[in-house]
Amino acid sequence: MMGTAGGTQRAMITTVRVAMAAAALSACGTDDTSGGGGMAAPVLLSTDVAMGLTSGRGNGVSAAPPDVDDAWAFALAVDHPAVDLRGVAVTMGNGPVVPETQIARQTADVIGATVSIAQGAATWLSVEPLVDYTGTNLDPTCDNDGVALMTEQLQTADRTTIVAIGPLTDIACVLLRNPSLVDRIDRVVSLIGNLDGNPATVNGSVAGDFNYAMDPRAVDHLLNATDVEFVAITMNLAASALMPLSTIYALAESDDSRARYFGEASIPYADYYAQAVGPEKPIWDAVAVWHLIDPASQVCESMGYRGDSGAPGVYSNADTGLWFAPNIDSPRQVTVCTAFASTDEAAAFLDAAIAAVGG
Repeated sequence: MMGTAGGTQRAMITTVRVAMAAAALSACGTDDTSGGGGMAAPVLLSTDVAMGLTSGRGNGVSAAPPDVDDAWAFALAVDHPAVDLRGVAVTMGNGPVVPETQIARQTADVIGATVSIAQGAATWLSVEPLVDYTGTNLDPTCDNDGVALMTEQLQTADRTTIVAIGPLTDIACVLLRNPSLVDRIDRVVSLIGNLDGNPATVNGSVAGDFNYAMDPRAVDHLLNATDVEFVAITMNLAASALMPLSTIYALAESDDSRARYFGEASIPYADYYAQAVGPEKPIWDAVAVWHLIDPASQVCESMGYRGDSGAPGVYSNADTGLWFAPNIDSPRQVTVCTAFASTDEAAAFLDAAIAAVGG
């Protein structure tokens, strides 16, 4: 994807910005050198990676194949010095959590990531706390290795950024169990939400707010019961950079083993998407990782929010979602990123995301 003069120029811009980000972190006094990113602040990834499954979207309830963007985001995070990835917690969402965890480990092997991977929540938080007549909490959702991994990282490392590219269940669980750990979280960067009255569309189809709909209570807890710094990478932003599906088929024919793996494992979803939506798709979750790498490429501002929730796991209703606007009266405001700063910035992101998977 870097063969043209414009692509080469965008790549140079991206390289310069990554170097500037690393220099800024150093100037701020961050000298941690453990983990993969050197000078970068520590990062945890909460993901519902499911690339390669041929059905089971929505924690196993749909016959459709899950999206592949989590795996592409994982590769982008591992490849960049601006991201010091310390752990991966796999949560249900795109698929059931057990096969997702297997896919996360397989993907880590392909991209050469040595990061710890732990299986997280198998289902969403109950709509109301699940207690018996004695007051004992019987909800097993938070009893998982992913929550334990994130808790240990937050307890022992510098202030950590959590990139949430799946349902926010495990992150909410961490703070439900250990509220004081909010002070150990630098920020939560989440792919979530739409501009109020202006939902994102792709090829004429409204983009459902999947990560919110899969666990509305988790989002409600983080936004309304904690003061954790929250950055929303909106569907509007992510939908503004579209990759041709032909890229996936080209990867599958590559002589490079990484590219071929990502291409072949992405084809089930590409085939489905071509029939159901159209010839181009966003690399949704990779845009959240890109916020760590090149935040200046994204237009962000403080806004209020409101959540229109239904039953957890029902993600097909476009009315269910998290909505942002400057004039919404909410308990607090959060940082909301709504667009790329320019078409060149969007193209630079796409080039980097495709390069990360071997393109």
